[in-house]
Amino acid sequence: MQWCSLLSTQTDVEQALDEIVTGLQAALPQGIDLLLCFVTPDLAAAEPQLGERLKTLSGARQLLGCSAGGVIGGGVEHETGPALAVTAASLPGVELSLF
Repeated sequence: MQWCSLLSTQTDVEQALDEIVTGLQAALPQGIDLLLCFVTPDLAAAEPQLGERLKTLSGARQLLGCSAGGVIGGGVEHETGPALAVTAASLPGVELSLF
């Protein structure tokens, strides 16, 4: 079982996605079973399908997400401006069902 947490404060959605996906691939090369995504309203408004795009680009099996005024990722709290924070896990042998 491996976990990672990442934060991007890029103002451009594409750059934020690229930064997060690159970090996820480096941290969890064996694949992502669960991806938790937290996005500030700035980025959520710029890309209504951000969660689905992140799931597709990262190859995550399951994704949960929400928007938030402040986010925490990579051990850093970000309360102003655009940000995308994720916590991801590789969970071998675990079956996940979202409901």
